[in-house]
Amino acid sequence: MGAIEPAVNSLTSQYEAGRVSENEFAPRGGGRTAADVTAPWQEEAGISGLVSQAQEAGAAGVTSIDQLLASLTTGAGSVASNTLGNQATSLNQQQQTSQDAGAATGQGIGALIALLAA
Repeated sequence: MGAIEPAVNSLTSQYEAGRVSENEFAPRGGGRTAADVTAPWQEEAGISGLVSQAQEAGAAGVTSIDQLLASLTTGAGSVASNTLGNQATSLNQQQQTSQDAGAATGQGIGALIALLAA
């Protein structure tokens, strides 16, 4: 039972204490017999209720974790997208700088040839 074991133990000890008290102090008769017959079913219903509550709480926790992971994944995707976009912009800028340097070198060589030919 794991996480709900302390609550189940508490519940079963309460029913056990009730049975002990009933055996010691309750008069014998129809009322006592009826209580003896229904007590195990009431105890089982209490344990079943604890398990049901634990399942609901667990499902809510899983949903919360799922939503948290989804938001982290979306955020990570956004960061990755921004990083890729920044890298593409940087590469375009480097390519433009390289082309500009090549053009300036070509113009310089052309001017030098013009001076030598004149």
